[in-house]
Order: sequence, then structure tokens, then C-alpha cells
Amino acid sequence: MKTDIVCVGLVSWPGDYNKSTVQLMNELAKDHRLLFVNYAFTINDVVKHLLGRARIPLRAVLGLTDRLTTHSLASDARLHVLTLPWTLPINWLPPGALYTALLNWNARRQARCIRRALDRLGFSRPVVINAFHPSLGVAMAGLLNERALIYYCYDDIRAEAWSRQHGERLEKQFLRRVDAVVTTSAALAAAKRAEQPRTFLVENGVDFDQFYQPDALYPTSRAVKTIGYIGALDNRIDWSLLERCFTHFPHIQFLLVGRIPDPALAAWLRQFENVQAPGPQPPVDLPTWVRQMDVGLIPFVRNEQTRAIYPMKLNEYLATGIPVVATDFTDLSQFDGLIQVASTTDAFVDALQESLLFDKPDLCLKRIEMARSNSWQHRGQQFSAIIDEVLTQPSAAETQADAVAHQPATR
Repeated sequence: MKTDIVCVGLVSWPGDYNKSTVQLMNELAKDHRLLFVNYAFTINDVVKHLLGRARIPLRAVLGLTDRLTTHSLASDARLHVLTLPWTLPINWLPPGALYTALLNWNARRQARCIRRALDRLGFSRPVVINAFHPSLGVAMAGLLNERALIYYCYDDIRAEAWSRQHGERLEKQFLRRVDAVVTTSAALAAAKRAEQPRTFLVENGVDFDQFYQPDALYPTSRAVKTIGYIGALDNRIDWSLLERCFTHFPHIQFLLVGRIPDPALAAWLRQFENVQAPGPQPPVDLPTWVRQMDVGLIPFVRNEQTRAIYPMKLNEYLATGIPVVATDFTDLSQFDGLIQVASTTDAFVDALQESLLFDKPDLCLKRIEMARSNSWQHRGQQFSAIIDEVLTQPSAAETQADAVAHQPATR
């Protein structure tokens, strides 16, 4: 039986880069009725748009066009998308009564908009999936008459700049209110299970059919080899390690495809003649960029933030068959024999050299088969099974209400 699902989080559909939330909701929409609630722009975003400093769907945000749209997916499924009215930017406020009051005001305003959309769609008592937005989750819990509340946690919130004042505190509150948590890495699962025993693991996947190409088994020889990376170029990257690689392989092309939030970093990269950084690319074009690469990189620093990451790019590289070299930022033992993991700079450089010169054709096939087993289709089935399991149990709200009802009366 189809379940009515509402996804509320920090991203928009379909977006300008690959997001696990979007991928999973696309999969769930195949078997369930799903409303995807886009990121709520603030009044600051509205002003920036009017000044020409940003682009947002202004008319929908202001309610001048229909906020609710319906989209047909490649699977012939349909997915409904809702644009919310503007909100007040409050993350800069310190914890206290003012922050809480404005958070609740934002949440009630958004909840009214979502309820109107649910009424139009005929949704009844939906499962609400909160995608990495615990502050809104705490404030909105119960406002959508949800059957169950699931927290989809795909990063360590302590490492997020936007949530430094409130994220960890409110996430702990939210974990105790939800019916289940779904995480993307074993490290995250272990951390969240301490607060919420009903914690599940659904690792990131890959749009296998998009990335896989049969000719990957018969790669063409290129005059100039290319070492590549896809993803945000931010503080997760070990830049000293990459600089060593740039200088050690002066005749190798480095292709870094992704958003560069720091202009100074973009300027620094331009000094290397063998480095190309074309910026962020549409998700549909990423396979074309990866197929230009002879080796895929995951050059992350090792810290608490990266230990919680299961990188989406890993399976995307593997689906094209190319070798992968990564730092030992987290436990990657499930990929033993398929990728090379280096614990030092020298070992990383040596692994790149070996991958460029001595890759084995039989490994190419094994990488592809590993990626096939990690497809988003499979991940969606895992998530759907978790929803089914959660719905067989009393919700957290029902359990709490029952406990209150059975408390002894006091005189």
C-alpha cells in the first residue's frame, strides 16, 4: 500500500548538484505518494535576488505563482514539489527566548503552507522525513499530523557553519522525539544510536545507469592522463596533499569539478598549469566529466567531520570502472581490493602512480559490479523497508501520550 510521505529539509528539487536527499526521494516516489518541500528561502535571499546578487524562484516564494508543482520522473512516477514562503533568518541569534519564538513562528508559517498542499493532494497522516534540519524538526513536530517522524542525518552537524549555535543542542532534542533515524555512514549511526536506539544505516548510492558505460571495460588510451575529483572543494580537502600531487605529476592533468566557496582558493588553484577547475556542473553532466578521468580522487583530511562521511562520489567513480585513490579519512574496508587507501602523503602519491601505470582490467569489472550493488534503487528499497518497519510500531508521540495518560493522579 502506498504511504503518504513529506520530505522537509535543506535542499531543493532537483538542484544544481547531486544530493542524497533528492536521489532517495526520487526512489521513494516510485512506490509512495511523496511531497518534496524545497529549502525555505529567507527574506535576505529575497533582497539579494532583487539586488541581482542571487537567483531564487521569487514569484513562487512570494505566492505570485502556484507554490505546488508536479513532476514526472524517469521511472514514470510522479513527485510533488512545494515552494515555501520566505522565512526570517535566525541562525545568527544566540540561544534564548527570542530565537525560540522566531523559530516557532517560522515553523508554524511553513507548516500552514505544507498542510494546505497536503489537503490539495489528498494526503492523510503522512510520514514526515526531516532531512538534516533538526531545528525545524523540533519546532514542527506534530504540526503536520504525521503518522511517524524520521530524521535523515547525512552529516555531522557539529561541523556545519550554519548550525554552530543551535545545531548540536537541537539535534539532541530532536533525536529523542523522532520515531527513527536514518544515517548515511556507520560512524554517524553509532553516534546517533546513543540518543535514539532506532537508528538505521542507508549509505549513499549511485545512479548506476547514468554513470555506467559499457565501453568502460575497454578504455581508450589517452596521450595525457587525467586525475580527477568531483564534489565541493572546501575544508574537507587536504590541500597540502593536493599541492604535493600537482607538483609531483607536472605532466598529468588534474580535473577538479565542483563548487569552490572560497575565492582565494580558486585564485590559488589558477597558479598550477596542470589544474583545471570548471566549477559546479549539473548532475546530469557529471558522468561525462568522470569519463574524462583515469583515476578518481578522494583527498579528504582526517577529522571528526570526514569520519562521518560516506562519499557519494566513491560509487560514482566505481560505476565508470576507474581506479580510486583515497585518504584513510574513514573506514572504507568494504572496498578492500577495489580502491587504494593511503595513510600518508608519500603513500598517496605512490598509489596514484601505481593506478596510472598498472591498473588491471579485471578490477574494472569488479568496481562496476560493486557500484551496481550500491545503486540508488537499492538504497531506496532499504529506506522504504525502514518506513514499513517504523509504521508497525507505535509512534514516539503516541508512546509519550500513553505514558502521560497512565501517570498516577496527584492530589
